[in-house]
Amino acid sequence: MNRIYNFLELFRRKEFYYSEDIEFVGNAHFKKLGNENILDITKFVAENITEVKNISDRKNRLKEEKSIECISLDSLVLEIKKTIDLDKVTSSQKYNDFTYFIDLSIKNRETLWVCNAIKSNPSESIVYPIMFIRKWNGKYYCWNTKLEL
Repeated sequence: MNRIYNFLELFRRKEFYYSEDIEFVGNAHFKKLGNENILDITKFVAENITEVKNISDRKNRLKEEKSIECISLDSLVLEIKKTIDLDKVTSSQKYNDFTYFIDLSIKNRETLWVCNAIKSNPSESIVYPIMFIRKWNGKYYCWNTKLEL
């Protein structure tokens, strides 16, 4: 049991999270990114993101100088798609049962996460963020985590 705890603690330090029974709420989750998912993503971001006072986010270690600026929601969705496509190539080499989803950050409710949930067995998942999104001064800012399993 101690070995499992140590393993999970290593993942937590790398921003990985363990979930025994993850449930996806709403429509902002998908296995394959298609046009209907893009509409769901756009709607979720528009309804859930709030303007922030500062682009940087210390809780999620997001620095302004490392952000990607998107001038519109459409350009943000293209950046999300690019990040998911890159992650899908990396993840599919080792896993084939994973689901992407968008949610509010656990650490800071003003930041959105685009995450990948990989089923390690039928009742357990490992979840990790692949992108963070914030909105400031009418523009969207995102950070690609570039994590590899």
